[in-house]
Amino acid sequence: MISPSQKMNFSFNPIHLVNTYGAFGSVTRRRNEIVIEGTTDEEITHETEWKAYEFKGKPTDPSRMPPQIAP
Repeated sequence: MISPSQKMNFSFNPIHLVNTYGAFGSVTRRRNEIVIEGTTDEEITHETEWKAYEFKGKPTDPSRMPPQIAP
């Protein structure tokens, strides 16, 4: 994907905002993931317990059935 006509992709690559299409993508040993957490506590303190929310369509435990996301 490196060519003189790919200047638009070059400008976005440093901030990892978009991916360029290619036959072979880049595979790394590290995978960044977003974790969204919430609490039912009315006041936030140092003892507040946070619970991570699972994304509905994200693969998690391989022994679980995948969700059906359809009407």
